[in-house]
This record gives sequence, structure tokens and C-alpha cells, in this order.
Amino acid sequence: MRMPMNYLRGFLQKKIAHYAVSGLSEASEKYSSSNLSSPIKANLHFSHSRSGVVSFDRVEAVIEISEWVDVPIKKFTMENSTNSSSNPIEEPSGNHVIMEKKLTKRTFRVPLKIEDKTLGVRISLSNESIYEAKSRLVALDKKEADRRRIVELKNNLENYIYATRENLDTSEEFQKISPEEDRQTFSQQLDEIQDWL
Repeated sequence: MRMPMNYLRGFLQKKIAHYAVSGLSEASEKYSSSNLSSPIKANLHFSHSRSGVVSFDRVEAVIEISEWVDVPIKKFTMENSTNSSSNPIEEPSGNHVIMEKKLTKRTFRVPLKIEDKTLGVRISLSNESIYEAKSRLVALDKKEADRRRIVELKNNLENYIYATRENLDTSEEFQKISPEEDRQTFSQQLDEIQDWL
């Protein structure tokens, strides 16, 4: 099975990585004589780093098999009966256990092999490039934290404006301690601040 990873934009090559996964046909042959409840699947597991690098970590074959197994039947007694019939079933005497067949599904996960088949020259980054990239990430994290803080402060100010405006309009205490003219001036200032927001 071949899997190209060509979804990064701005990269000169369309195909940036190429992997060969092997072992699926062997797993299929091994379990083909079993009673498969669904076709054999391959689960691919990727990880994504903070800097946007995607890595192909592992792959496994998922095999679901249906099989009949013997399970003991729950013993019927008057205490655990939900049906209050007058004819309880007698338990067998001795150490005899009554079994019944039940269809169950079992799932097997078989690890498959990954081989990196990426073509082209791989350029390793110098320590200076790595330091520069880490510094950029730190600067971006700081910028994002500052942006979130500004949004939070603006939200707090907006909540203050709404609460104060409501108090100016409906609170009897505000109306008792402040003249109408002062409340109108303050309300206009609140409007100016909200327009600025």
C-alpha cells in the first residue's frame, strides 16, 4: 500500500513524503480462514506537531472475527426471577452447568510495517535555524496570548457598559443620588466608549 502526503501548500514538490506499508496481505492470509465479520481494515495513525509538521507514526490491520462461544446460562431462581410464574425451573442436581452458544465478536490489531520511501535530498536544519524557528514560535505564542488578553479586556469593558447602562436606566438608588443631567452625560460617554469598541 502506498500513501502520498501531498497536502502542504507552498511546497515546490507535490509529493513530500512517500511510505510503503507491508504486512496487510500476510495478516489477511492468516485470518482469512476465520469467520470475518467485516472486511479487514488498515488504521493509519498520524501526529501533528505544534509547528505544523505531520508524522506518520504507525499502522495496524484491524480484524474482526465472529465466533460462537459457550457461556453458562444464568441459573433461574425465584429471587432473580422477573416473571412471577408458579412453575419455577428446577436447577440440575450436582455440579452440572448448563451452557449455551452465543455469537461474539473479537477484534485483533496486527501492527504493520512502515517503510519511508521519500525521494530526494533531505536537508537537516542547523542549530541556528532550529533556534530561529523556536524563537519565532515563542514570539507567535506571545502575540496570541496578547491578542487573547485584549479580547478578554474588551469583553469585560463591554459587560461593564451594559451593566452600568442598565443601572442608570432602572436602579432607583442611582436615580436618588444623581441628577438626570449627570446620568445623561455618563450615558453619552458610555456610548462613545462602545463606539470605540
